[in-house]
Amino acid sequence: MAQNPTGINERNMGLLCQSYMDRKKGNRRLPRLAKGQLWKLKHVYIHIVQLGKRLLEYRMLDDLNESGARTKTSSIDTMWEYLKSRGAQLVRADSEAANGSAH
Repeated sequence: MAQNPTGINERNMGLLCQSYMDRKKGNRRLPRLAKGQLWKLKHVYIHIVQLGKRLLEYRMLDDLNESGARTKTSSIDTMWEYLKSRGAQLVRADSEAANGSAH
C-alpha cells in the first residue's frame, strides 16, 4: 500500500475544506466555555455559573443588574450550539466581573 506523500487523507481534506468555508463565510470560532463567562445575545445575557464534564449551570439575564435569576442546567453541547446559532458574543471572561459584584 502506497503512502500519501502529502499526509492528506479524506478526513483531513474534509476538515481543511470546512475550515476554508468557515473563513470564506466570515464565521468566527467562539472561545471555549468556562465558568464565569458572560455572553451577550440579541436581547439577553447568559452567565455560565458552573461548568462540569458534560453539563453546565447558567443564568439567563434580561439585564446585567438583574438579581434572582434562576440557575438552569444544560448540556455543554446544547449550550454551545445555542450560542453559535444565535451569534452570541463573549462580553466578560473572568468570574469576578461576570458575577456582577460591584463593591
